[in-house]
Amino acid sequence: MKILVINLMRFGDIIQCAPLLHALKEEYPGAEVHLLVNSVFGHATSIIYGFDKLHIIDYEKLYGLTLEEKKMLPSSYKYLRDIFQHLRKEAFDLVINITPSNVGIMAASLTKSKQIHGSYMDEKGLRVINTPWMRYFHTACKVRQGNNINLVDLFVRGGGPSNGFYPLKVKVEESCKERIQQFLDSTVDYRVALHLGASERRRTWEPKCFARVARMLKKDQNVQFILVGVDKEKDLALEFAQEFSWEFVNLVGKTDLMTLAAVLSEVDLLICHDSGPMHVASGVGTKVLSIFLATANPHETGPYGPGHIIIEPDLPCHPCDHEVRCDHYSCRKKIEPRAVGEIARSMLLGTLPDISGFEGIRVFRSRIGDDGMVELVPLRKLGWTLDRFAMLLWRCYWPVYIERA
Repeated sequence: MKILVINLMRFGDIIQCAPLLHALKEEYPGAEVHLLVNSVFGHATSIIYGFDKLHIIDYEKLYGLTLEEKKMLPSSYKYLRDIFQHLRKEAFDLVINITPSNVGIMAASLTKSKQIHGSYMDEKGLRVINTPWMRYFHTACKVRQGNNINLVDLFVRGGGPSNGFYPLKVKVEESCKERIQQFLDSTVDYRVALHLGASERRRTWEPKCFARVARMLKKDQNVQFILVGVDKEKDLALEFAQEFSWEFVNLVGKTDLMTLAAVLSEVDLLICHDSGPMHVASGVGTKVLSIFLATANPHETGPYGPGHIIIEPDLPCHPCDHEVRCDHYSCRKKIEPRAVGEIARSMLLGTLPDISGFEGIRVFRSRIGDDGMVELVPLRKLGWTLDRFAMLLWRCYWPVYIERA
């Protein structure tokens, strides 16, 4: 049996589809699983398991279909025709499209597979979403405030026939672990990685706040700090260095994905935002303390697995919609470094944090629910709002309804 999974989304989304690939391998023993990704984030596949063959769509070659320069249209059309002729020759028995965009829908349709799970276009050019969980997924993308189901669980249930818990696992090469030993201090009690960046600047906490957290931990714990990130985040590392006088390891812009996975597998805690390294850390079994700001929704894309902690501002407008252009982003100033430091200290010591003295934040701890999906449990009682009531109602009602549909 041949299966194609279409995931034309971003870096983190590719990492988060790994449990779906695992589920497909388990449900269809001996199946050959193919993965279709876009060229911008295709490198993320180097650290995930579960697929046998990779196909890549080069988005740059498709620009002619969206730009007004007509001279680019013939080459773009030819590229699109050739790549899908190649995919059709694979003769997939099943195509699973977990990409909610029009490009993903078109890609699923052009494979001409007889069986498609997810969204595609019918012969009349109309969108069809043919599985209940994928209908929920498409709805949740538009009604974000009501969703209380992690994206990984939606991928597994929307794309595969399984309903159990499939852990997120990321590759860690022993050769990479050996290579990074030169950076690691064996005399410390704890190692803490810090990732200061995110996909958008509005979703980032100030580097000086990370520095204050690091100073708090350094005062009463023997900790080594390691900064990770991509090249474009070097300015954030410089801002951090101006506020933190102790020695630390700066690996920002200096690691490939394999090395990043190895580094995160050797630390006790990652403090970060909603970002790719957050998913990598949870995939290698490292605990995560993540700060969710602006459009980042912890119920959608929080770290997958039990024991992670998420902090978000207690504001009625959070998380905001992707289309919103806020003129203040007060959420970035709502979270105090002292609160993050206390929670980080508790996570290193293996105890539950006492957050009774901190106002203006919502703090959740992840666990595996009775339904086999990740759920976020508030560490203190939250007030009732219409959005929260709708969220809890959705979580109780929709899984039961969908499974019986």
